[in-house]
Amino acid sequence: MNRITATKYSIRAFVCGVAGFVWLIGMALAFWAAASCAPPASAPDPLLSGVAGCVCLIGLLPAMYALFCWALILYRYGSEWNPASAYLSCGAFLATLSLLLAILASLAIIVSLA
Repeated sequence: MNRITATKYSIRAFVCGVAGFVWLIGMALAFWAAASCAPPASAPDPLLSGVAGCVCLIGLLPAMYALFCWALILYRYGSEWNPASAYLSCGAFLATLSLLLAILASLAIIVSLA
């Protein structure tokens, strides 16, 4: 893998890591809007929980692709100099954080429905 390909994959990993992380902002805004508009209920709304569960899935594919690009570059490119290594590291970090928070949010939704 030459440096141009490594740079392209590094930028792809960064963009997909950011895209995988953006769903958190939308989910936080949706919960804030739902909490500020509706009176408190004794049980969570199943529709809102289902929508929040679907929103969690939106960030999974870009985050998984970002981690795939990260692993591919580490495997093929090794310890050679990568001009976009900061973007690669940041994308991998955001993707990992996104995946962990998606799992946590999914578990919280499952527990709230049970």
